[in-house]
Amino acid sequence: MIVNNYHINIMRKLLNQNKASIQSALTIALLGVAIILVVLVVVDISRQQPAGDRQTGAPSAGTVTETPTDVPLDYQEEVATMPAAEKDNFKAEVPVDTVVPELDTNLSVDQQKEIALPAIVVPAAIGSESKFRTFKIIAENDTFIPTKVIANAGDTVHIDFTAVDKSYDIMFPGYNMRQSAKAGETKILEFQALHAGDFTYYCPSCGGPSMGPIGHIIIVP
Repeated sequence: MIVNNYHINIMRKLLNQNKASIQSALTIALLGVAIILVVLVVVDISRQQPAGDRQTGAPSAGTVTETPTDVPLDYQEEVATMPAAEKDNFKAEVPVDTVVPELDTNLSVDQQKEIALPAIVVPAAIGSESKFRTFKIIAENDTFIPTKVIANAGDTVHIDFTAVDKSYDIMFPGYNMRQSAKAGETKILEFQALHAGDFTYYCPSCGGPSMGPIGHIIIVP
């Protein structure tokens, strides 16, 4: 059989085409494997990562816990079983001209003892107008400092509650929440502000709202 240059060229083209097809198939296969690995890694990270650390750093509405798991059961039951009429005693209308403080709000030292400045303000979710706001409340010398936390309705409110000189607890009937901290401890209260109003919080173990320290969480409509 005589093989001329024409046949050789055809064979070379076929080999090149086969080689290209094999390379394309390998590339597609490798990309597929890479995508699968990325998906597995993302899923694994999502399972291990607390919901509050995802995306913007703000917790999603579904992660809000109104009765934290580290609060004793009797505390949870006390808040959950409080009659609605009694809870209404700890709610008032939002004061006129109440302003929600932002990161750049300027307050005097004395004002900061009354009004909590947010440490973080970010979107509660991508594209959302609602915000995720973090605040700090310190309990010391039978006093809450600051005494007022102000946010907009729809915001997610995160409060770091620190007991300084002894054990304190903080009860927030308007949102069915109670937390307790020993001296030196910081505990978290976190909720989505779905209901507007001026809500009183207080320390039950300090004598209740009539004797112990009280404060206000104001949700502006």
